[in-house]
Order: sequence, then structure tokens, then C-alpha cells
Amino acid sequence: MRYGFCTGFATTPLFSIDSSLEAAVSSWGFDYIEYPLMSLAALPEDTFLELRQRAAASHVACDCMCNLFPASVPVIGNTVSEKQIREYLDTAFERAALLGTKKIIFGSAGARKRGELPKKEADRQFVACLRILEEYCASSQIMVLLEAIRYGEADYINTLAEGAEMVRRAREESCAHIALMADLFHMSSNGEDPSDLDRYFALIRHIHICEQDRKLPDNRFSTDLLNAIAVLQDRNYNGTVSYESVLPKSDAEGKSACTLLRNTLP
Repeated sequence: MRYGFCTGFATTPLFSIDSSLEAAVSSWGFDYIEYPLMSLAALPEDTFLELRQRAAASHVACDCMCNLFPASVPVIGNTVSEKQIREYLDTAFERAALLGTKKIIFGSAGARKRGELPKKEADRQFVACLRILEEYCASSQIMVLLEAIRYGEADYINTLAEGAEMVRRAREESCAHIALMADLFHMSSNGEDPSDLDRYFALIRHIHICEQDRKLPDNRFSTDLLNAIAVLQDRNYNGTVSYESVLPKSDAEGKSACTLLRNTLP
């Protein structure tokens, strides 16, 4: 098992790159830091080099990244441009590979905003994007993991079941590097049954976890999260799991949260 901390909700402004977090995440006891790729891809070259140096000095890995696309690079809708998508992915995948990333989470609610687009057309465009991603994945040996985002925060692919169905469609298109991630916060917010984790377990390669309001657990996980964790324990999940939370109030809270995760989902 590998344990990480996702920085997107822990920075001001949200989803920015905070130069203090590499050392902090390492000191809290996590194995890796999970950056928002859309922000990392936008860094000037010299700033990106400094980030690589900080991560190396902090001895913190970069197993996973989230937030694949910015809203400015839509993947469905009337303004989709394959040229724009590929130009963005050229930089994004190059930088992810340089940091040793093996998994990229495809949430990106803004980039996959459906609006009034008919679902059939949205599905067609989305699968076309997954086929493009498969090319980059195959050449870099990085997996892209589709994230379902809760109702009210996204208007397309909201549940784990919907995410699993899209992964299956991608696999039918020979997209072998496209899989699923499960965000326990989104599942709990939607009222999804934790048994869905068992139903789609074969497709899941990564877990996001936090309490409501994006908080870290206070000494123990809530009942909702414990019910989901129990399913993962029963299936002997042994992949990567990241907190996607606000910044710990102190180093002690960060260390405590990491220890709790390691002990609860060993």
C-alpha cells in the first residue's frame, strides 16, 4: 500500500502549487504528494525545475496526480479542439513522467462540463478523448483513472457506476491504460452504496478519502468512511490512497491523519 496527500484543497488559492508542501507532506509520514496536474503543467520551466528539486530533496515521491485538465481545455462540448487537447497533453504528460508519476486522475469537472449537450454526443466526445489519452498513456506507461464527481459539483459522470461504465466503453476501444478511481467523499455525498466498491473493484486503481467539508478525520473515521474502508479491506485493496482534504491545522494533525490511514487501511 502507498499513502499520499493531495494538495489541491490545501492551498491558497485552491489548486495552486505551494512550495512548502513537499517537505511538509514528507514530514507527516506520507509516501507521495499528489499535485493538481493542470497547475503543474502551467508552471514556467524554471519553476517546474525548482519543484522537481524540492521533491527530490524532501524524499517524497509523485506516484499520482489529479485534476488532469483545466477548464480552459474542454473535452466535451461545442468548443472541443483535438489540437488544443494534444498540445496541452504534450506538456502535462512530459512533466508527469519526469516526476515519476504512474497514475493521473481524470476528474476535471470544468473540462467535461456537459451543459445542454445531449448525453449521447457527450459520451461520444468523451470516449474520443479517452482514445487520445490512451496514446499518451501507452507511450509513457502512465494510467489515467476516471473520477466520478458528486452531484452539484459536476454535471457529467457523477457516480462510481457511471464512471465504471465509461471505463468499460474505453476498454472496448482498446484503451488498456484507462481505469477507475473511487473518491469516498463523493460517494458519501451522493449517498452511494459502499457495496459499489466491491461491484467495480476490478477496475479501481486509486482511492481518495476525506471527511465531509474536506476535513481530515478527528482521531477516527466517520461511519460512512469506515463502511467503505471495510469493503476495501475485504477485497485486500493494496493500491494507492490519498487524502484530498484541507491543510492540516498543524504538523501533529498531519502526522496523526497519516498514522490513522496506515493503521486503518494497512
